[in-house]
Amino acid sequence: TGKIKRISIQTNTTKIRPGQSIMVIEYCPHEMEFNGLCAVCGADISASPQHQSHYSAHAATTNTASTSSSTTNNTSTSNAHTHDDDDDDCDSHHHNHHPSTSASTNTDSPKASHVMFGNQSSQPKILKLSSSALHKIREDNTQHLLQQRKLALVLDIDHTFLHATRDPQAKLVAKHSAFRDSTHSFFLPGHRYPYFIKIRPGFRDFLLDVAGAFEIHLYTMSMRKYAEQIVKWIENPPAHCRHANERKKYASLIQNLVARDDVQSNKKLLHRLFPCDERMVIIVDDRVDVWPNAAQNVMQIHKYLFWPNNEEEALMHYENNVRLGCTQILLEPQYQHQHHPHNLKKKKHRHNLQQETHKSVERFIKNFFKELHCYRVEIGVDMISVYTAKSPDDGKLQRFSMAIREALDSEHANSDLRQQQPQQPQRQNHHHGSLQMLRNCKIRYQLNSQELKRREGDKVLPCLSSVLLNIHKQYYAQYDAKQATKNTKNTKVENVSEVELDKQKMKQEKQEDEKKKRI
Repeated sequence: TGKIKRISIQTNTTKIRPGQSIMVIEYCPHEMEFNGLCAVCGADISASPQHQSHYSAHAATTNTASTSSSTTNNTSTSNAHTHDDDDDDCDSHHHNHHPSTSASTNTDSPKASHVMFGNQSSQPKILKLSSSALHKIREDNTQHLLQQRKLALVLDIDHTFLHATRDPQAKLVAKHSAFRDSTHSFFLPGHRYPYFIKIRPGFRDFLLDVAGAFEIHLYTMSMRKYAEQIVKWIENPPAHCRHANERKKYASLIQNLVARDDVQSNKKLLHRLFPCDERMVIIVDDRVDVWPNAAQNVMQIHKYLFWPNNEEEALMHYENNVRLGCTQILLEPQYQHQHHPHNLKKKKHRHNLQQETHKSVERFIKNFFKELHCYRVEIGVDMISVYTAKSPDDGKLQRFSMAIREALDSEHANSDLRQQQPQQPQRQNHHHGSLQMLRNCKIRYQLNSQELKRREGDKVLPCLSSVLLNIHKQYYAQYDAKQATKNTKNTKVENVSEVELDKQKMKQEKQEDEKKKRI
């Protein structure tokens, strides 16, 4: 269906010549498509061959937009001879703008469609724009930035301005006075443990510093629900945070968000977030390889790692003691003397017995924490430190305490049986004392505060804000200089035109005077 734009014949016309234009019908160009429907007129365009080929290409790969057509003729002239609604002589020449940025695909014709967001789930939601529509949005956004005298700042989330973990003992960090303002936790549906996020030092101040010069957008490969929780926390600082009184300033800082759910792709494309002149975009990310068409816009910064027990470090730095903390077993004072024998006559014997006891205790502890990858047990005078690649939760520590009691009860029962076998007194004493040093012990998880405070010394963002503001200043200094030059040229052209007009006017007046004299 279409809309009659103009009737080309008179209402009282009785005869129509073959090929004579009767009317001009304007059709919706279907420049915006959502799930096979035109978002403007509501027409179902999913059955068209062009749409089917496009969807097949998109299903095969979602990291770039497809290039098949999703538009029809804009305007068709209805002729008396053919009455063909699909006349090829349409006004498609009005869409000859060809954006040549990363938003474009392999074929950037006016009818090429670009996937703005979409997924291939059981109920896909796909939004596509034609190149002409995308180009118009790009121009509008560019003008908006120029009017506001701002640039666009695109921020990655994970490892760029925060680090997340699901370590159960991260809750101790969230309660710590040194990290409470910059740490947050939340649950996501279907997850047993909460997410703990630690923002990079100085991030909130960084946002306020650059907000006057940049429009801030987020682009992440994380889940949308996860990203939305982070945005919510950033825009609403908690009451105990020193930035709580500035909530209004944070409320509208983040303009847009694109997440993994929007387009299932391992590459990031700018046109899915904020189409505009790419010379006005700065991307801050810890990775460049995810921006295949905008690598020149990426300002790569040092990867932010705060939680020591993350997967990347867990298997790499055992020997360097990089960890969130360790499990500590505080020994009861009456068993601490076992580590310092005072009987010199039996020193060697006691030393050997102590070594056997330590081996038994270490074997017991490593076996219990096996699934957490226990890699070292340090037995001291009054405390045993247990180092694991993954931190135990409170339930695990409670079960460890129960396991110790059960082992001690079992040893006691075995010792009663051995008392009935006097022919093996030495083995009886050895078994009786193997885990006795763990009796009435206290178990806790102790943070590695020294390492955490070292990582809190990150100074990347304070330095970055000054660099970004300097880029903004230089950009608009050059822009103003170009505009001034352009205005000067226009003024000269206008002056020349006025002079020419005056000359022509004087010439005409002179000719008129000569005619009057002749008359």
